[in-house]
Amino acid sequence: MAAAHCFCWLFVWRAIAGLCGSSYVIANAYIAAVTLPEDRAKAYGMVVAAFGVGFVLGRVIDGLLGEFGPRVPLYAAAAISVLNFMYGWFVLPKTLTRANMRPFDWRRAHAFGTFAIFRRYAGVPPWCGVLFTILRPEGFVHPMLMTILSKAVPEGPQGELQGGISSVMNIALLGGTVFFSQIFGWFLRPDAIVISADIAFYVAAVIIAMSWVMFMMFVRIPNVR
Repeated sequence: MAAAHCFCWLFVWRAIAGLCGSSYVIANAYIAAVTLPEDRAKAYGMVVAAFGVGFVLGRVIDGLLGEFGPRVPLYAAAAISVLNFMYGWFVLPKTLTRANMRPFDWRRAHAFGTFAIFRRYAGVPPWCGVLFTILRPEGFVHPMLMTILSKAVPEGPQGELQGGISSVMNIALLGGTVFFSQIFGWFLRPDAIVISADIAFYVAAVIIAMSWVMFMMFVRIPNVR
């Protein structure tokens, strides 16, 4: 993005950066592969904490580097990405054994293709429904749900599971943006029965309450391995 000379190229490089931004899916799958089931909640909690620290410190570093020019933070981010790639390629050991590998299939190498894993393991869809409705406060429940979901499938398809979870989260983000924009628009109209921006927060509270009900309904479903 630092080399973009117009808005169109900036949009193209931003889209490519978005495609490369799914590294957390690989990170979650790696965590599931290198930790025991009883230790995964702690490990996923550390991953969420690391993301949080990165978001906070990243803004500070960007602000400091921005003093040297608007493109400097972008070059710095590119350099960090290269180092991250080299660390993953040369340092991190492979965790998936050949027995657990499967041939690459283009029919499953997309957002909706990853949903195929939901049909094979009955312990996955209910918890993805909980994750879908409780996405906003996910920092508190994400480690718990990742642990439950990782235990619902064998070791082999952990990466595919994380891809499906990522698809659920992205769909929830897109759907939530459209849904709540309509809520704001509806209750801020001059002819609305109640004119208030607070309605969106009440609706969000109801959705979170629904996720709690779903959790209580599904918590007794046994994991299918």
